[in-house]
Parts: sequence; C-alpha cells; structure tokens
Amino acid sequence: MCPIGAMNKIFATLSMTEVRTWKSNCDGCANPTCAKGSSPVLDPEDAYAIKGCTMGLKNNQLRDMGDCVMCMSCVKNCEREAPEFNLRPIGQDYGLPWLLPKQLQKAESLAKSQVETNFWLGGIITILQGSVALHYLPEILNGIGMDPSVATAPPALDLQFATHAMLTATILLFPGILSYAADAAAVPLESLTNVWKRSLTSSPAENFSIVKLYESMLNQDISMEETIREWDLDGDGVVSEWELREEFKKLNIPDFQYDLLLKVLKQGGGGSMSVSTLMDDIQKLYFDVKRAEQRTMPTYKGIRAENELETKLTFVEMFNRLDRSGNGFISEEEFSTMSDLGYFKKPLTEKESKELFNKADVLSLGRLNLLEFMSIMRKTVKTNIQEIGYGYLPLAWGSLTAYWVGLGMQELGLSLVRLPSTFYLTLPEMIQSKIPQYAAGPAAIHSVQCFVMLVAFACAVSLTQKLCDDNRIGPVRFGTHVAVQAIGTALTLHLMMTPELSISAYR
Repeated sequence: MCPIGAMNKIFATLSMTEVRTWKSNCDGCANPTCAKGSSPVLDPEDAYAIKGCTMGLKNNQLRDMGDCVMCMSCVKNCEREAPEFNLRPIGQDYGLPWLLPKQLQKAESLAKSQVETNFWLGGIITILQGSVALHYLPEILNGIGMDPSVATAPPALDLQFATHAMLTATILLFPGILSYAADAAAVPLESLTNVWKRSLTSSPAENFSIVKLYESMLNQDISMEETIREWDLDGDGVVSEWELREEFKKLNIPDFQYDLLLKVLKQGGGGSMSVSTLMDDIQKLYFDVKRAEQRTMPTYKGIRAENELETKLTFVEMFNRLDRSGNGFISEEEFSTMSDLGYFKKPLTEKESKELFNKADVLSLGRLNLLEFMSIMRKTVKTNIQEIGYGYLPLAWGSLTAYWVGLGMQELGLSLVRLPSTFYLTLPEMIQSKIPQYAAGPAAIHSVQCFVMLVAFACAVSLTQKLCDDNRIGPVRFGTHVAVQAIGTALTLHLMMTPELSISAYR
C-alpha cells in the first residue's frame, strides 16, 4: 500500500466535499456505467473517464469518502445523472454532530460512524503526529544530552547514521506505541471497574433488581419483533420512562425496584434510548452483577483472547440478518452462517460454532432469542483499538497544521528577498535592501500554534467520545485515550516553543 495514498484515505474522511448519490436513484440500474465506464452519454474523446471509476467503486455503495479520489468519472458516465458533487460538514462520515459536548447531544439522534476502520491506517495517524516531533530532532537530542549533529548524519554504514535511524524510528512509533499500550491497560481495567462498581454499590437492592429484570426478560423467550413491540409501545423508535414503567409492571417488577433500575440505566447520560441500546445496557449490567457475586474478575489474558468483529453492525442488526426465516429466533443452522457472512475476523470452525450455540442456548429450546444471542456475543467478541484510534485524527491534523503554519509565518514573508538568489541573480545592495521583508515574531507564532493545537485537542476528544459511544466503550477506556491525547498535545507544544538550535536536518 502506498503510504501517501493511505494518508489521503484517512484525511478524506474529514473532507468538506463529496461525490455521492441517493441509493434510491440507482434502484433497478442494470448497467453500472459509473463503475465500468463506456457510457453512451460520455464524450468519446474523454479517454480518462471512459474507463469508469479509477477505484472500481459503485458510488451508491460508498461507506465513507476514504476510497473516493474524486476523479468525477461516475458523474460523467451515469446516464441518470445520479452522482453529485456536494459540500458537506467536516467529518460527516463519523456521524454528526460529534463536535458538540455529550451533555448537549441526544444520543439516539446521532448517526453512527460509517468509517471503515483499519488497524494499520490507524497506526499511520499516530505516525503522522510523530513526524511533527521529528522536525525537532536536534532539540530532542540536545534535551537528552546527545550531540545534535546526529540529526544531520548523512547515509552511511557508521554508528552515527545508525543512531540517527534508530532515533527516527523511535520518535515516529512512540505516539502509536503509547496509545496502544494505554488501550491494552484500559481494556481489563474498564471491565474490573464495572465489576467493582456493582460489588461496592451502596445499594445492594440495585443488583437484585438488575438480576430479576434480566432473568424475567430471558424467561419470556419472545421473538425480536415482539420484544420491540413490548418495549416501544408508541412505535417512535425509543423507549421512554413511561414505557419502561409499563413493561416493568408486566414483568412484575415492584415500583421501588423500578426507581432503582431507572437510576442505574440512566447513569450513562439519561433520556430515552432505543430498544437495542436498552437491551445491551441491561445485559451488560447483569453480567457485571453476576461477576461481582461470583468474585470472578475478568483477566487481561481472557479479555484479549476474545474474537474480533469484522463488522460495524450492532448485535441487534446481526441478529436480524441471521434470522433468515423471519420468525424472531435464530436456529443452529442460521447461527452457523456467521463466519460465512464475515462477521468474525477469525472465522469459527463448525465445531466451535456448534459449541458456541449450545453454550448460548440456556433455555435448551434449540433456538436463540435476542437476549441469548446478545449474551454469547458479549462473552465472545471485543472492540479493538482501531475503532477508537481514528479519534486521534484531528490531533494529527492539528500538529501538522500548527508546525507548517509556524514555519510559514517565519519564511513566507522572506520569499521576495530570496527570489533573485533562487535564479542565481545578484542584485545591487541598494535594490536588495528595498525589497520588503516580513517575519512574525516568536510570540505571534506560538500564540497561533497554541490556538491550533488546543482546537485540535478539543476536536480529538469529541471525536473519540463519539467513537466510544458508537462502539459501547465505557469512560475508563475513553479517559485513558484522552489522557494520551493530552500528553501528545503538551509534548508537541513544548517542542514548538523550545528555542531553536542552529542545526536542523529539516529546515
């Protein structure tokens, strides 16, 4: 993979422009000239567009703008004139409005992130931030007591250049290693924190209420359609407090337990929530309570051994797609198709799939209801770091922007006076002295760099929060990544405000 193309793919997800079409405009299209080209409406002399999309994509199937190079071939080839060039809000692929504080957002009104994540592309984001620090290699060497001239070591088979190469690789990889190590520590810590929270609760009746609610729901053994109808009484897509109370009455949950349950369920932000979100929250609380009762704390080894999902579908969406018969339950045969559909990064063998199904079928009915399916999925899968790592993108963008803006404020105003020497011309001293020169002072440069970095940090925190919410990731893991982003922002600003040395290989 070309690293420049990979960087373009990453930054394109924040693009203010897009080439998109409404999927309904493509219904019934049997000749996708947008992808394959050779459209009868195309100018035959347009040798570039006649080949179709340079990336071989169908415009109505794009999840994000990362793979689109905006060649406009689809716009020229489509007989229906469906693809359009549009302006859009920055970062729309991540779901809007992710820039607003969580307290001002209504969680259920937010679109989920559509960006197709990749571990190695996420790593490039952190390498980009490390590349900014690399510009300050002389300052770093001087700060750790090494000879700054190592920064200018020419390529050679000697110790000085080997030291230069090792230091360069270390600086480039340091942000990624730090974020990965922090995430690896936060995963088991978050699970432990949830269990401790249940075991140390000041109101043990909360735990009893959670267990009773979950087991009552499980024993109902109703289909997915019935579950939605039972909880979303007015059919508006969300479960309000009055709907919760009505359903709790049907499950014979006393009023005093209702208040306890409502308090626990609303700790994540309050307000109404979808049926799938509610089911997920109840189940998560149930497992935390059971672990606390059994004194079985999740281990790091056990958590990291879990399988990794290759899909951005929620558990409820996966359930609906697996339920091919449409009866609201999943049979063993339907369950076994999960690997064929590519849901797992590591496909399950037939034996593993059968064992997993039997483990999930707690009612021993030969089929799984929604709660049984969600239960086994929660025990089996994990959310990897790349789902959160894209939250570092605004910080990488801000670091690059702050560095080059600062350099531009120093150098651009000197362009005219340096122009003659660029073409090996010598001007008389009298004329040379009259050419205007402008260069911003350190105070002005540092003020602009500080502003850019602080805005980038705020955007990184907001985007990370959005990605954590989309992937049901808790506050411990989110807070760990925010701490890493804060450290990265502080170190970058420290380097930018360090007095420059005369030796630099990059300016």
